[in-house]
Amino acid sequence: MIVVVVGGDRRPRARSGGIPELRHEADPFEALLLRETAQSVEGRVDVEELGRLVAAVKETPRAEFVRRYSDGFMAALRRRATPRRHVNAMHHMAGYFKKQLDARGKRELLDLIEDYRAGLVPLVVPLTLIRHHVRTLDVEYLSGQHYLEPHPKELMLRNHV
Repeated sequence: MIVVVVGGDRRPRARSGGIPELRHEADPFEALLLRETAQSVEGRVDVEELGRLVAAVKETPRAEFVRRYSDGFMAALRRRATPRRHVNAMHHMAGYFKKQLDARGKRELLDLIEDYRAGLVPLVVPLTLIRHHVRTLDVEYLSGQHYLEPHPKELMLRNHV
């Protein structure tokens, strides 16, 4: 079963009549999903389609919503990440602090993302700078993204070219 939490608020809320509200749980996974597109039983499902499903949750029968959303979400996660998809996700995350960075900081980040795309540096290099900006600029929404910390540091899974 999927619980959907909007805006990172994971506290249970009740609608009128005491029925728990269906909330959007994909927040911590947004960047992971941004690097993916997926196929489902109904055909192509991508992040925008998942967003449309969440937006229409009140008009969709609960069982159908849960089935379609979980199918699309899991299908997206099954797709192998590519450098192009990682670059897309990193550009999206960089947009959350573009107004807070000066021109030099923006250029440094964009250059590192481009170096990754060109195969000159491993993924961990631009992600480390993004994590730094998330932490120092206190970008709360991105601080919870699993994309930035998908596995224990001790495994060092992103430390390769």
